[in-house]
Amino acid sequence: MKRDDEPDDAQTRALAWREAFDQSFVRAPDDRKVERHDFLAIQAGGGRYALRLSEVTGLQALKSLTPCPSRRAELLGLSSFRGQVLPVYDLRVLLGSGTARERPAWWVAARDGPLGLAFDVFECHLRLPGDAIARAGAADSRLFTGETLRSGEQLRPIVSIPSILQRIREVVQQQRPQHLTEKN
Repeated sequence: MKRDDEPDDAQTRALAWREAFDQSFVRAPDDRKVERHDFLAIQAGGGRYALRLSEVTGLQALKSLTPCPSRRAELLGLSSFRGQVLPVYDLRVLLGSGTARERPAWWVAARDGPLGLAFDVFECHLRLPGDAIARAGAADSRLFTGETLRSGEQLRPIVSIPSILQRIREVVQQQRPQHLTEKN
C-alpha cells in the first residue's frame, strides 16, 4: 500500500517537467546556426540530379526553342530569358545519361554565363544543411558531378553548372578557325 508522503506518478512527472523547464533557463542558448544550401531536384535521362540554386538565375518550362544548326548533339537551340538569347544544351547528353528521345520539358538559365540547360523533370526545391553534401568517391565521380547530395535516403549527384560552362567555352574555342583566334 502507498504511504501518504509518497508522490504519485502525476506528481513525479510534474516535478520532472518543472526541473527540465527550470534547467532550460540555466543552459546557455545554442547560437550555432546551421548553414543551409538550396538545390533544385531534377531528372535528366532517367537519372536524378541536383542543381545548386546559387548557380541558377531562372527556371522555366521549355516552350519555345529556335533550332540552331550545329555539329554538337547537345545543343538543342536558342531560347530567350529576360530579354537575352541563350544557347540551350541538353543536360542528358552532356551528362552521358542518354540520348534525346523526347524534347526536355524544363530548362534553367545559368547565373554566370550565357547558358541554358534543359532536362526532363523538375521535382522540387530542397533546402538542406551543409553536412548533406559530400565529395563523390572516385567510382561515383562523373563528368560535371564531383559532389553528392543526400536527401532522406536518396543520393543525387550535384551538377556543377560552372564546370559545364567552362567545358563548352573550351570546346567552342578549340573549334574556332585559326584566323579568328589570332590577335592582330
